[in-house]
Amino acid sequence: MIIKEYILQKQQTQTAAPERHFIFGYGSLINSISRSVTGETGSAQAVKISGFTRHWSRISEDFGMSSVVVVPDTQGACNGVIVEVNPAEFESFDLRERGYQRVLVSLEQIECYDSHTDLNANDMSVDKCAIKIWLYQTDKVVVPCENHPVVFSYLDVILSGCLEYSEQFCNDFIS
Repeated sequence: MIIKEYILQKQQTQTAAPERHFIFGYGSLINSISRSVTGETGSAQAVKISGFTRHWSRISEDFGMSSVVVVPDTQGACNGVIVEVNPAEFESFDLRERGYQRVLVSLEQIECYDSHTDLNANDMSVDKCAIKIWLYQTDKVVVPCENHPVVFSYLDVILSGCLEYSEQFCNDFIS
């Protein structure tokens, strides 16, 4: 019986498409230095995602500041970066992004700034990989206030991260 289970497991492993996991970062995860403090990732690709809007919001009483969040919005879109991660890194990123929910988004929601990137939908069909793109969202926006302000050092981390890609990317973040 053990041999039969082993053979079935081996067959399932061989027929399953390999998976690649990505995180969509839209705030401080845009910044390569800030991102590297949390875990190892592949190189980042500048993208826009549809179906979400970005806001400043208080995530938790514990943070003492407001953070950038995205909420589902069928008419919305925002820019950010896609970084490939090993699933073993999720625990570290989930801890960093506590207060948010990690959800799957569709590859069709992603538009690359550079059409020659690895995330181009045509390239994905050639790779025969199952692509999983994760995003950390919240379900509500709590407006920043005096006790939970937008902290300029946090904004500086995000904007310096945006400038790693282009001035246009930075302008898109601001607008």
